Amino acid sequence: MFIVGRARSHTMKTSILANRFMRRTLPCQSLLIRKFTSCCVFEQTNPIIPVHNFRETYKRSHYCGDIISDDFVGRDVKFNAWVEKVRTINKENLVFVVLRDRTGTVQAIIDPSDPNIDKTTEVVNNLSVESVVTLTGIVRRRPTDQVNKAMITGDYEVVIREITVLNECSALPLQLASAGEEIRLKYRYLDLRRPELLNNLKIRSKMLKVIKEYMSESRRGFLEIETPTLFKSTPEGAREYIVPTRQKGKFYALTQSPQQYKQLLMVGGIDRYYQIARCYRDESGRMDRQPEFTQVDIEMSFITPQDIYELIEGLLVKLWKEILNHDIKAPFKHMSYHEAMTRFGSDKPDTRFGLEFKDITNTLKSNQGIKKISDSNFTFAFNAKQLGPHLSKKKLDDLKTEIRSDYINTELYLLKYPCNKFDLSENDALKHQLDLQEGDIIVLCTGMRWDHVLNSLGKARLTVCKHMVQLELIEAPPRDQFNFLWVVDFPLFETVDDGHAGISVGKEGLASMHHPFTAPLLEDAHKLTSDPLGVRGMHYDIVLNGMELGGGSIRIHNPEIQRYVLEELLGLGRERTNERFSHLLEALSYGAPPHGGIALGFDRVVSVLCGEHAKSLRDVIAFPKSASGNEVMSGSPGPVESSQLKELFIDISK
Repeated sequence: MFIVGRARSHTMKTSILANRFMRRTLPCQSLLIRKFTSCCVFEQTNPIIPVHNFRETYKRSHYCGDIISDDFVGRDVKFNAWVEKVRTINKENLVFVVLRDRTGTVQAIIDPSDPNIDKTTEVVNNLSVESVVTLTGIVRRRPTDQVNKAMITGDYEVVIREITVLNECSALPLQLASAGEEIRLKYRYLDLRRPELLNNLKIRSKMLKVIKEYMSESRRGFLEIETPTLFKSTPEGAREYIVPTRQKGKFYALTQSPQQYKQLLMVGGIDRYYQIARCYRDESGRMDRQPEFTQVDIEMSFITPQDIYELIEGLLVKLWKEILNHDIKAPFKHMSYHEAMTRFGSDKPDTRFGLEFKDITNTLKSNQGIKKISDSNFTFAFNAKQLGPHLSKKKLDDLKTEIRSDYINTELYLLKYPCNKFDLSENDALKHQLDLQEGDIIVLCTGMRWDHVLNSLGKARLTVCKHMVQLELIEAPPRDQFNFLWVVDFPLFETVDDGHAGISVGKEGLASMHHPFTAPLLEDAHKLTSDPLGVRGMHYDIVLNGMELGGGSIRIHNPEIQRYVLEELLGLGRERTNERFSHLLEALSYGAPPHGGIALGFDRVVSVLCGEHAKSLRDVIAFPKSASGNEVMSGSPGPVESSQLKELFIDISK
């Protein structure tokens, strides 16, 4: 609140404040005014005076959610809280106020026998929702027929003795309970008052505490160390955020991860490191991605992958127990990348349901009915059992359109069985291989590249599963079924199109599947020079129900091998390699220990543990970016002054 005017003396100052405040408030608030004026101290020369009207005597004695036992009955309590609701029952002359703070809600009531009931009622009835108040009263049990089991404090209520408005709330721009995400992001500070979002942040905070306690146990030997977020531009797998400097032609890049720093810590003899790290990747918005995110970053010296498995399994077991009181069993299952792809079409498979693939390449090779199948190198399919009778021709066409929407370089078919169109009903080998019966739908994908075919069919599997669950042809995966899985033996390299954002592409279109610091499996290392695509890496991902929670690897600690990967296989050449990685290569030459690590996507793990209240990562981050990468509340990113651009040697082309 702002008071306009100057005071010529202490007496006049108090009088002016009181009179002007009276004109803005109700006559019944004289007690409030007395308290208000007695705490106002300001500079006499300032014509616009911001008033801080919170005093020691206004401080809470309890939180709203504390009132949950008979120990409080008959006691004086004081709350600092927001007004969630005001309700009047005229025929009984009752007025209720529901207060809310971060611990929950509590109901306050005006006692009809209160001698000041008229004044108190007038104050309460003029309260705007979401105003901030200090309320003092006495706790009592509610009448039996008025107990509210939907509130944690629902057995009790507070008889109001005094209520002071600390700050009124203007008309709200949204309804907190029903507003859409776009407007909630714009008014995120109001959205944070929603119990669901607040509870998500409480879970996040508790998880950080559990993780730090686990990692800090002396027997584990970890040191928590912060690493810089301003680094240099190095190709690690995604597009970077570039930060200009006042040194002409010189730029920082925000770290995609602390990857190189944590390896250098191992060279420095730190041995065991962890960090709750902020990371940045300039990626297009998705439900499971944020350009600014948090990861639990870990690196260890003198280890094998088994050490990582045991450490992470122990941490996840502890988190699930502490947050959900749910027991998960370790050790987790392992599955090779090849098996995950050929069975489920994904390197992060959801194994809670079937619809597994069959390789029908040879079965259909001689089938001339589908020319593209006979000409293709790879054909895989799965059987959507008894989906056919539930799909009219239009619904089948709609489903085809839905699952074909983003597939390239493959052909995907949905075929009702028996299918006379392509003579598939005459193919006994196919019938046996897919266990086909009348009414089944064959979901089939064919193409020239193994990975393209399986990725396309993997996406189709998830879409078909969703429809079959809706039709009750298969059971929906239970929310409390947690199928943890280690996916291992990834290819060290993959082939990508040249110019893929953030990825260095070498000879024959090679790019690192994980990042360029991953070590090859010992039994495949000899293929680096002759068959790099046949080399598997010491890379492991931790997967849960179709979501990658984290990934890591054993690193290359030999400088010659690391240089060969960067210069030759990834095509950086000697000059670019030295420019971007000389610090790392030199460090590896000074007695670098064998080492490896992992990073858990902390936001993703939080979203899993928040369950149905976290439909995306935006629901577990206090101030997230939108799907377009903008922070709509503050309007960032935004323009800067031309003088700032000039200082950074930047000229914006129009």
